[in-house]
Amino acid sequence: MLSFDHYPFFQPDPDGRFGNISKAGFVANLATVRRAALGASIPFWVAIRVVPIPFGVVGGVVAQYDPSEAQLRWQAFTSLAYGAKGIIYFTCE
Repeated sequence: MLSFDHYPFFQPDPDGRFGNISKAGFVANLATVRRAALGASIPFWVAIRVVPIPFGVVGGVVAQYDPSEAQLRWQAFTSLAYGAKGIIYFTCE
């Protein structure tokens, strides 16, 4: 089994500061993991973080991603649509 985690930042990122921690980056990395799993004929699971995670300082304030229910659903259903065989919810800080 291949395990994959990527915690996307759902806030606007006009200056591209957060790079591939965007939703687009999540999907791009998910596609890469899918290809690798298919190539090796093994299933893959996706870990989704459900607790707040700091992303650095933006404008003097610590930017923190605290996922909403809708964002968690988006990650889970997008992962399943890409062929994930399991979802793991990361709950520790």
